[in-house]
Amino acid sequence: MSARPTSRRVVFFPLLEEKIQSGQCVAFVGAGFSMPCGMPGWGSLIAGLLAEARRGPITPEASALASHCELFVKKKNFAMAANVLRELFSIDELNRLVRQRFALSVFHSASKPVRTRVNDRLRNLVRAPWAGIITTNYDELIEYAFAHWRKDSIPSATVSDPGLGSILRAGAPSGPFYVKLHGSISSGPLVLTTDEYDRTYLVRPQVTAFLTAAMFRYHLVFVGCSI
Repeated sequence: MSARPTSRRVVFFPLLEEKIQSGQCVAFVGAGFSMPCGMPGWGSLIAGLLAEARRGPITPEASALASHCELFVKKKNFAMAANVLRELFSIDELNRLVRQRFALSVFHSASKPVRTRVNDRLRNLVRAPWAGIITTNYDELIEYAFAHWRKDSIPSATVSDPGLGSILRAGAPSGPFYVKLHGSISSGPLVLTTDEYDRTYLVRPQVTAFLTAAMFRYHLVFVGCSI
């Protein structure tokens, strides 16, 4: 009974390696890639921001909003919870709190064994012959890795860049492209709420054009994603 799955694994990984080595794969990097160094996942980010909103004196109206947010968190509807957080904080304050949780200082303050593990992970990621790297993470760990272990110029874009729809033309063979679909802590808006998700995936034609082209042209390999 156990022979069939073992056989499939033996066949699958050489095929995957062949596809990666031949530049036919794009790494799609999720929060699980960054979490080992202390950066939050989607759920813990929202829960942490909610705890921040409840810290100190709070008005009855804000208390009611926080209770609504907690209900969404319990249902794991984190995008809706983020909608409520947008009402509990000013835009600048919420963005500051999010950026604080994903700063490179979080990585640098981790223990040495953790930093070593994450450094190995980052080096392996950026040195692999991917056609490109796409991430939904806000942090700049991958940019840090590019600076340390890649000397070539990497065509990059965030979700708000007008040139996102044509970035595939700037990728291989000159090198991988790099796209941050949900924004970056260093610049531009962050995709957090349902409205921002809708604007990103339903309204912006460059995002649709990019994702459609990437999925037709390459195999996507999900790394650190809960799917």
